[in-house]
Amino acid sequence: MSTQYLGQWGEDLAARHLCTCGYTVVARNYRHQHAEIDLIVRGYGCLVFVEVRTRKGRILIDPLSSVTKVKQRHLIRAANFYACLHQIDEALRFDIVGISLSGTSVVIDHVQDAFLFF
Repeated sequence: MSTQYLGQWGEDLAARHLCTCGYTVVARNYRHQHAEIDLIVRGYGCLVFVEVRTRKGRILIDPLSSVTKVKQRHLIRAANFYACLHQIDEALRFDIVGISLSGTSVVIDHVQDAFLFF
């Protein structure tokens, strides 16, 4: 499985997971300058910008620690642009969905409020 295919598969799985949790997908792969927001979902009075991290094998990396401060700044800039462009007046949040695939086992870890706007 190629890295690109694995990433797309993970994003699809994350979108389905979030929908079963009561969220609605608003946008996928939103790009602004040097950033791409994997998923933008709405639910529970919030617009949520989601970074999806998919890992294959027995790699036990916390999804939260895999998003660097530089990546966070890029995502925040893109999210701010999106919110201004679409005149969003609801609460905004950043989540990370970590997906670990090992053989036939899949583990989904949804971290809400993973980092804050700054």
